Amino acid sequence: MKSNSFQSWRMFLLTVWLEVEQGGCIAALACLLLGLAVAWTSRLRGSPGLPQPPIIPGLPLLGSVLALGRRGSKFIAACHAQYGDVFTLRVLGQKMTWLLAPEAYAPFFTAPEDQISFGPAVQQFTDRVFGLPPQHFVGKHGLMLRTLRWQLVPGTLPNILHPLHSFLRRELEVNPLRGRVDLCKYIQDITFRSSVSTFFGSSFLEEVDVASLLQSFQTFESGFEMAASPVPLCLQWPFLRARSRLVETFRQALLRDSIGKGTVVKRLIDDVQLPDSCTPNMMLCFMWASQANATPTAFWTLAFLLLPENAAYRERVEAELHATRSSTDPAASLVDLACSRSSALNKCIAETIRLRAPSIDVRIAASDVMLRLPGREGLLLEKGSVLATSPFESHSDERLYGPDARHYNPDREGMLLCGKTALHSSILGVGGVAGLAFGGGKYRCPGRYFAEAEVALVVGMILLSCPTLARDNLQQQWEGGMGDPHGCLPAPDFRKLLGIKVPAAPCWVSAKEKGCWYGPAVP
Repeated sequence: MKSNSFQSWRMFLLTVWLEVEQGGCIAALACLLLGLAVAWTSRLRGSPGLPQPPIIPGLPLLGSVLALGRRGSKFIAACHAQYGDVFTLRVLGQKMTWLLAPEAYAPFFTAPEDQISFGPAVQQFTDRVFGLPPQHFVGKHGLMLRTLRWQLVPGTLPNILHPLHSFLRRELEVNPLRGRVDLCKYIQDITFRSSVSTFFGSSFLEEVDVASLLQSFQTFESGFEMAASPVPLCLQWPFLRARSRLVETFRQALLRDSIGKGTVVKRLIDDVQLPDSCTPNMMLCFMWASQANATPTAFWTLAFLLLPENAAYRERVEAELHATRSSTDPAASLVDLACSRSSALNKCIAETIRLRAPSIDVRIAASDVMLRLPGREGLLLEKGSVLATSPFESHSDERLYGPDARHYNPDREGMLLCGKTALHSSILGVGGVAGLAFGGGKYRCPGRYFAEAEVALVVGMILLSCPTLARDNLQQQWEGGMGDPHGCLPAPDFRKLLGIKVPAAPCWVSAKEKGCWYGPAVP
């Protein structure tokens, strides 16, 4: 085990890097400290005589942390191109081995826990970010997943989506999309209140300041990745204040008994039975899981459809939506469309998720593991190493999606594993067009089907209300790629590793409100 002295050095040097990143004037001091730390660079030699993945050269002590922090997904892609499908980074003294070979996904997601484990990889994460102590989280994690899966299976979705539809309609009536607006911000404004009302109950929002709640959540979300890093939390005051406000809001809601009866959150609380001191933190965990990816996914789905080269896909989606308006119950028809995974709209959503997928999914090597890949000698994955895969990088792999892997094509067939779609059945959650985006195995995302249906409902209702929606500026903004060949949309933030990519800049659109369109709201 590393000494406390070494851990202190590690924290301090990362803090120095953060200051430099933020425009500080202490780069020279950082270099001096790095020079003094050279004595520590002879660690992590590995087991002699056994082949191991190539180790990417990095800075003394820090390893590749600067490159990963500054370039994110682009750095992973560069390492993949230069060193192949399996390579190791050193990040602040910790080995992180990236597994990007298609044949590596099965052991990554399905290996026994005594070989490759998920729990240890997330215990510190949930403690640091959400304040859920491992002694309370670890034993209940499986129950949390089972409870959510049971509530969010496809057969139950209409019961949740009908209230969501009504809440969304109210928001669109109060805040119609018209004039010139930042599309991503607008989507978050209308979906936050609607989604929270659906999951927590409308009585919960009636007793809180929604604007303050949203602001606290945005601050929490913006500091999320830094909080998950080794940087001491005592240096992250905005994040800590936001988390404290959110947890206190949930604690007061529990004391007032204002969480809606029969809601997903209420059932989760009743079934999991965490200590009272930890329940608000679990509610924060659920709010983040239900909110953080919904807005960027809905944004990118709409943004791709606004590109001129995708006009044919937009026409097909709008034809489906217009058909719901002519039914005897437009609201029910729209909900049914949102639940249909074979609709043109849901195909566009799956392709969007593929192109803007998270950049990292992690496990821990619980013991020494020999990774055997066809046609290559086995590689030793050392016990204690962080194992990572990158859905975002893998989804551009022609071995998985063919020669047009970087192009936007909602009509594509599902991901291929080793050239066969049949292998998907061996990894629960992996496959289809969305590929690796929702994880796999027993720790796969429990809310996948609801997430896709929610985005379909949000996108459908916006398009129905604003058929004239158009991109405000189609000038090139970046080099382009991954669904946006000409760079006419904002670039995704490549530094963001966790969750669906967010736009790195505002996306301005112009719209003319159409009027009333999709069925009655809740009285």
